[in-house]
Amino acid sequence: MIMNRVLVPITVLAATIASHVAYAKTEIIFSHYLPKNYVEKMVSNFEKENPDIDINVVSCGFRDCHDKLSTALAVGEGAADVTTISTIKLGTYANAGGLANLSDAPYSITKPVGNLMNP
Repeated sequence: MIMNRVLVPITVLAATIASHVAYAKTEIIFSHYLPKNYVEKMVSNFEKENPDIDINVVSCGFRDCHDKLSTALAVGEGAADVTTISTIKLGTYANAGGLANLSDAPYSITKPVGNLMNP
């Protein structure tokens, strides 16, 4: 009888933890200065194709996005997972070590993922 009193709560706890793990979603923070309707369509299509990923969209102005990224890289934290970067600024961030090579592990992306130009 005592064994059942202990076993049932442990089983319920284990099932609860397992259900949260099974339904855990990955969140990606996407910082951008792109047109709102373009981003909404792109994110909607991406989330449909990747139901285990939620995109947290952070809209900012052109200068503001770059300033936030520069600050985050300088202090070593706070950068969005994905951000829009102007081609004018790209070299600056690459030279500062602020970009990840997505063809390297752990990403190992060797071909484009989806069509971002025509969402």
